[in-house]
Amino acid sequence: MISSLYTGAAGMVVGERRLDIIANNLANVDTPGYKSDKLTFSDYLLTHGYVKGYPQDPPSPIPASALAPEEPSSPEPFDAKNPIVFPDQHYIDFQEGPLQETGNTFDFAIRGRGFFMVQTDHGYAFTRKGIFHVDPKTKYLVNDDGYPVMKRVPPGQPPEPITIDDTTKEVVVRYDGGVLVDGNLVGEIDIRDFNKPYNQVLEKAGYSLFVPKDPANLGYSRDPDENQVLQGYIEKSNVNAVRSMMELINAFRHYESCQKAIQITFEDVTRTTVTDVGRVG
Repeated sequence: MISSLYTGAAGMVVGERRLDIIANNLANVDTPGYKSDKLTFSDYLLTHGYVKGYPQDPPSPIPASALAPEEPSSPEPFDAKNPIVFPDQHYIDFQEGPLQETGNTFDFAIRGRGFFMVQTDHGYAFTRKGIFHVDPKTKYLVNDDGYPVMKRVPPGQPPEPITIDDTTKEVVVRYDGGVLVDGNLVGEIDIRDFNKPYNQVLEKAGYSLFVPKDPANLGYSRDPDENQVLQGYIEKSNVNAVRSMMELINAFRHYESCQKAIQITFEDVTRTTVTDVGRVG
């Protein structure tokens, strides 16, 4: 009987974490370039014979290949008598969000893989939020936080920001990321990618920015012929508001069920204790 208290308590812990994640996703449903958070559970992995690991790209729904470990390993034992579920991995859904046309000269979106690279106060970061403008002092192309956008440079050279000296002239950005000012090429937007699944190499830093878990790993510059940079578009959040609301309702009901289970168990224990004590007396 006491084990049901642990089961209910574990369910409430999981439910609370699910509610926090879903609520945060819904709060960012209108944040450009936002990538939703997801959660997996140990009981699911163990029940299906997988060892602990974290999901790979692509995100939800999670395929079996994404849950499998990188190297073959024996499954951890699963105790069918222990139904307690624990949160296993909190990961990021890097699925591409829908594109929205804005018509703004310095709004950009990437179709397909890759990230814009910006230079923050704490190092380089990556983003899919392509809302940029030209800083009037430095003449750098910067994001809405004022971080310079990096341009493509020859291998071995440090990243450099894109400079646009005269915004009164026509600025056109080609599909390959090339920036033309009045028809003259001033640089190419550096679209960065990674060989490993994004969840292995990147983590969130807020404001639709991602930073490398290893600061030395800045990925690689994609071949310009493979890029699809769209001028006058932005990538919206990949949060599905309707699905997230359904998940929120289900998570809340699950939390309430676990809470009710604890209450009923506690009442049963109290009733049994009072009855047994009364018999002894």
